[in-house]
Formats: sequence, structure tokens, C-alpha cells
Amino acid sequence: MKFIQEAVNAIHLDGVYIFKNIVGDDVLKSIAHDVETNRISMAQNKVGGVYLKNGQYFHSQLLSVSRAFVEFALSEYVHDICKAYFGMSIYRMKCHRYYENYGWYKGQAWHIDNKNGEDQILACNRGLIFIVYFDETDDGAFEYLQGSHGTSSNLQGSWAVDRWLDADYIQTRKRRALGNSGDMIVYDTSLIHRAGSIEKHDTLRRALFMQVDTDMNNGEPMYVMPGNLPRSLPHLSEEAILNFVGFGLPCLPRPWPSSDYAQYLEFEEKLKLLRSTPVNR
Repeated sequence: MKFIQEAVNAIHLDGVYIFKNIVGDDVLKSIAHDVETNRISMAQNKVGGVYLKNGQYFHSQLLSVSRAFVEFALSEYVHDICKAYFGMSIYRMKCHRYYENYGWYKGQAWHIDNKNGEDQILACNRGLIFIVYFDETDDGAFEYLQGSHGTSSNLQGSWAVDRWLDADYIQTRKRRALGNSGDMIVYDTSLIHRAGSIEKHDTLRRALFMQVDTDMNNGEPMYVMPGNLPRSLPHLSEEAILNFVGFGLPCLPRPWPSSDYAQYLEFEEKLKLLRSTPVNR
């Protein structure tokens, strides 16, 4: 497909491409419903998500709770992008998550994602990240340094990388990915990027994150509902599907992120305080 090749060319050049309104509203509603049904699993024998006191919620096991996510992750256009960008048909979903950023979330440091579980940069690893917006997104939008994927492997670490960058370099390359529901950002894992800080306390930013790597020996543990996973598809063989979700392949000790009941209680207290405060626009 012509638009796939145009996107891949742009990612090679700039490190990122934004597809407008490519994920259907029905898909987003189904994923959101599946997350809500399995939002938290305390004292329940099911897979749920976690709250972090910094103002975030994550569900990192959508393969087990959402058929709509499985259909998105295995969709033809997602895999056409991967095959065209990697130039190969062997690659793996390293991790995925649905996430929410709330009104007191202060954003991330500039970082890159071509790293292993110990945050060591894997210069030889190639990867793509897919981010899908669930809502109109301005406050707290994805930010990136255009074209930075070409040199970021020379950095001394993967987190807070602005320590090694010139201020003018950041200023001239910084971009914000404003978008609407159904927009999908696809970027190289070596692109320097961050989640923006939320300024309005009534903001709720919802998005989907999925990372796909050519490193077949590094991935988070993912729980799969067998009934959600097809045996094969016209564009994907059974072997390709099993490789993609990591069957029989090495994985990290635990999924990210982890939390505890104390963080959940602190999150709830901050949320109550936020809801009782007049909206500041």
C-alpha cells in the first residue's frame, strides 16, 4: 500500500509518522470497555491493571482481556508497517499497555526505548512503537525531537538524555504530536521522546502503547487468553503469530509497571482532592 511506504520513508527520515484517524472508534470503545471491566484485580482471580501515585493507570495485559486489542495488534496494516520498516518478517511485541494520565501527572524525562531490561542501549536492535490516542489530545501530548533517532545510540544512557544534549539541539528539533481520537503515532524506538506534562487538572489523557522489536530474546511476560488468539491469518502464519506474542521465547522477570496498595490509596486521595477543586482553565 502506497501510504504505508510513505509512512515508512518518513520514519526513516524523521523518526516518526502520524496516521490520522486510522483506528476506528468501535475498536477504541471496545478496548476501553475491556479495560474498565478488568480495571483492577485486588482480591479477584483475574488480570487487572495498576495505579501509580504519580497520576497514571496502566493495564499491561490486554492480550488476556481484550479481543479488540488482539485484532489491532495482529492487523494487516500494523504488520505491513513492521515488515516494510524492518525489511524482515521476524519481530516480536516487546510490551504493550493501555494507559491513563491524570491531572497531576508531570510528564517524563527525555528518553529512548531501544534498551534492554537493564536500561542498556541496544544499538543493534531495531524497533517501532505504536501510540494510539483515545481522545482529542493537546494537554500532555507526546513530544519528540525530530530526526534524533539517527544519533541517539551514541548517548551514554537511555533516560534523562538531555543531560548530554545541547539546548539549541532540543529547541530546534522539539515537536508536539497533537491529535484526535483514532490517530496513531508510529516512531523508531531510538527517537528521543517523552510524554508531556499535564497542565490542566481536569485533563484525562488515554492512549494505547505497543512496542515491536527485532530482538527476539527480550520482552515482557504477557498473559494470553487462548480464545482471543487466532491460529493464523491471511497475512500472518501461525509461526509468525506465536513469534509476535513471544511463545517459547525468553522474557523479563516481570511486566512493567509494578505497584502496591499504598500507591493505589495515595492515587485515590489525590483524585478525590482533584475532583473537589474548581476547574482551572
